[in-house]
Amino acid sequence: MDGHAGGGPWSIGETAARAGVTVRTVRYYTERGLLPGVTRSSGGHRRYGEAALERLRTLRALRALGLSLPVAGEAAAGTLPLADAVHGRLAALESDLLRMRWRRAALLAVRESGPDEIAVRLVAAVPEPPRQAEAIERFWRRVLPARLPAPVAEAVARAATPVAPADPTPRQVLLYARLHALVDDRAFAAGVRRREREAARAAGLDADCPDPSALYELLGEAYGLAAQEISLGRQPGAGAALDAFVTAYARSHRTDDSPAFRGALLRRLATASDPRMGDYWTWVAELAAAATPAHGTAPGPDLGSGPGLASGPGLASGPAPGPVPDRLPGPTLGAAHVWLLAALGGQDGRDRPR
Repeated sequence: MDGHAGGGPWSIGETAARAGVTVRTVRYYTERGLLPGVTRSSGGHRRYGEAALERLRTLRALRALGLSLPVAGEAAAGTLPLADAVHGRLAALESDLLRMRWRRAALLAVRESGPDEIAVRLVAAVPEPPRQAEAIERFWRRVLPARLPAPVAEAVARAATPVAPADPTPRQVLLYARLHALVDDRAFAAGVRRREREAARAAGLDADCPDPSALYELLGEAYGLAAQEISLGRQPGAGAALDAFVTAYARSHRTDDSPAFRGALLRRLATASDPRMGDYWTWVAELAAAATPAHGTAPGPDLGSGPGLASGPGLASGPAPGPVPDRLPGPTLGAAHVWLLAALGGQDGRDRPR
């Protein structure tokens, strides 16, 4: 083709033809210093050898896989391990695939909604992963007590936030859209806190929990025990889970567990629940039923088995979660709270704590 031996040297045009790229590409890569062993002829023209040709072919292959030119250049030169070079591209592709799956499910949800313009607007407004979780966590930080330490508040918010499925169904996208619309309403968050304070005062309890940190750390154990009871199919009743639940509130209010306190606590929690929190936990429970984690995280919050937020995050002291579906794949925080509230109501303040 060019009259030269297999090892060159070749002109820029011959090199481009052998590599399957344009002369402009060869010139640009040369000017960027990406091609080794480039020499000049007696007439001042660039000449390329076998090393430059092989580097050019490698660069072309890496660029075809979507690697940026700087990364491809380092990988081709051997200064960056190939595995490290493709890692970033793989991560970007996974993120793109996740967004595309959500967009596809959103379009299917719109198609299935027919002329329902409200559903269309809801779905169109829902952010793509992982921004839905950020919106939900912001809601919980607005609802939680202001004096709660930031790490504790963040742990509680994460525990109450459903994991976004990697490959959602249209129904799941619609549920996330409803959740997003609900938690994005600042008036809703303010109303939840106001309702809680009013219920506490009506029950004769301090509207501002004196020790919110103690409450949330101790609630972790209570929710973990309640989750075990739910998993075993046991009906709400007296026992270790309820005792831990009441103890958490009693210690946070710096008082003792007693029938009188249990009665006041029941009045507070039973009247504090905003009906829309019931919607929240119903949707979270349905999402937890079929969620496939987007990043390898187990669906639903980890209630754990031991005390403390690390093993079993608590729920907000303000909003009682409201009703959740009777059949759950795994107890959510809302399900655990409802079970404990039902257990407390069953005692009705009459039984002495053990």
